[in-house]
Amino acid sequence: MAVTATVLCLLSNTAFAGELGVCTHVGQNYSVPDNVEAASGINAAWVRDECRWHIVEPTKGAEKKIPSGYMEYIVETDRAGINQLLILGFGNRAYGVENNVVMPRKSNEEYYNAFLDYVRFTVNEVKDYVDAYEVWNEPNIKGFNYNLAASGADYAALYLDTREIIKELDPDATVVCGCITGCANEDFAYTEEIFNYIKTQGDINSLIDAFSIHLYVDSAVGGIYLSALLYLWEPAFQSYGYTGDVWMTETGAAAVVNITDETQARYVALCGSLWEYFLTHYERNGVLLWYDLRNDGTDPSYNEHNLGLVDYSYKPKPAYYAMRAYNKLTKGKTLVSYTTPYTYYTSETKRYGVKAQYSDDNSILYIVSNQRIDAEVNRTISVALSGDVAYVYDCFGNVTETIESPK
Repeated sequence: MAVTATVLCLLSNTAFAGELGVCTHVGQNYSVPDNVEAASGINAAWVRDECRWHIVEPTKGAEKKIPSGYMEYIVETDRAGINQLLILGFGNRAYGVENNVVMPRKSNEEYYNAFLDYVRFTVNEVKDYVDAYEVWNEPNIKGFNYNLAASGADYAALYLDTREIIKELDPDATVVCGCITGCANEDFAYTEEIFNYIKTQGDINSLIDAFSIHLYVDSAVGGIYLSALLYLWEPAFQSYGYTGDVWMTETGAAAVVNITDETQARYVALCGSLWEYFLTHYERNGVLLWYDLRNDGTDPSYNEHNLGLVDYSYKPKPAYYAMRAYNKLTKGKTLVSYTTPYTYYTSETKRYGVKAQYSDDNSILYIVSNQRIDAEVNRTISVALSGDVAYVYDCFGNVTETIESPK
């Protein structure tokens, strides 16, 4: 059997539920019911959100309070059976700093300790519902680290002190370090500073529960993920001596310019299978979260307004159905093989064909992608099928063909 588009091929029976997670923005006053319903609808394994310091403590020394809407969200998400990752951040202008992305450093003792007080309060309030905590977000860029004033060592110190408080209050929680975006030389340099500092305080594999990275994609998704994960990040982790879990707490593709809504949908399954390949190949555990659940606005040309699985009014986009299909079909299965059958080039780019095979005791699942450049490139990927019946799905979860074994 030959397949020439991104498809999901399912043999026999399967178990249904979720694998991939999604980032939400309820901490920015998004609708609680709409977010819980949308996350549940894709069978999300995790959601990631934030409860910001300057909102918990709007004026210096004020009585701290978790916004009622956010408490409602984490309670309802917990009731829905979805794991929760909470970002602890960011700055607080009430303490005289320039803006709300000034990272606390030990050199500003009052500000630093005030952040840790916010951490203690927040974790104590949400610990019955939250499963993991991520310390800050993207400290290696100016957008979340004002003027990059805080070094990797500064971040590492903040991470360790935050982790100590979390482990005291919520010992079973996962504390996620890093949250590094990109894979350029400066991103690895910042990461190296983090690891070098933590090594001065003890064993990095004991002090880091999970290390998180962010990678976004464009039309060359296969090449970006394979090179960034396998040939850049993994050697970096090995050079640091880090053998622990790796989380991708943001990944996504904005449906603008050369990425249509349909292309974005195909990327969901492809990114998911590439991520599983990375974890399996290097014997790591990890979590992947798509950024994000809802479009952040309505400008069709603005990147940040087109990353969602649903649009600004919560209407599902093709990517929403793609993630629901991926989560349903991969649940309970193990990746047993992954191949890139060919790589082909044009004068401008190269594309990858991939085939991922998952299985459990009852069934086999293939995720197959063959990205064609134009009509002149007509390559196929062959899948050998066996069993009583095979179902061929498109990337939106629709059955396009049913193949029964000859009697």
